[in-house]
Amino acid sequence: MNREPFTNAMLRYKKVLPFGAPDFSDNFVAEFWFKQLSSYGSERLSAAMQILCCRNKFPSIDDIRKECGDVKVSDETIARDTAERIYAAIGRFGSKNFARALEYIGEIGDKTIGGGSGWVSACESCTTSNSGIYKAQWRERAKGVIEMSKKGITGPAALPKPHPQIKALLDKASKNMITIGDEKTKD
Repeated sequence: MNREPFTNAMLRYKKVLPFGAPDFSDNFVAEFWFKQLSSYGSERLSAAMQILCCRNKFPSIDDIRKECGDVKVSDETIARDTAERIYAAIGRFGSKNFARALEYIGEIGDKTIGGGSGWVSACESCTTSNSGIYKAQWRERAKGVIEMSKKGITGPAALPKPHPQIKALLDKASKNMITIGDEKTKD
């Protein structure tokens, strides 16, 4: 989780619940709150804030920590929420406003959708009639993204180098291959 999306989220929560909210537009305040709460992760923090915003004043750091400790969010729930956020963001922001959509769908959503080019493709091809299929695909992709992040995998795995004997056979075979347009053919 980065500080800027965190600050933007807190500013949105402040709009919902302005009583007793700190001034998150002040860099010092935003940095302080970020350092205190960033270890919980954006999904867990978001779930806690949604619960706490039902009260009559903005929650303290301690209130948020307590709620985060009690919040049990499964990977399935996060994946389902990610798929729903992606679908909602298509209608809210459209293909030309990926930056705002990214704030809304979060890091897992970004990796699920495949970045900006995936976003444009999703916006162009997802309709109300096929949304169920897309949501199911996004949910499954989000599960994979979550699992990969738990294992510390940040991108696709590199292909292994071929065994030296296999490489030698491939090199030998490629020398003996006939190329189109060659006048000579090798036996």
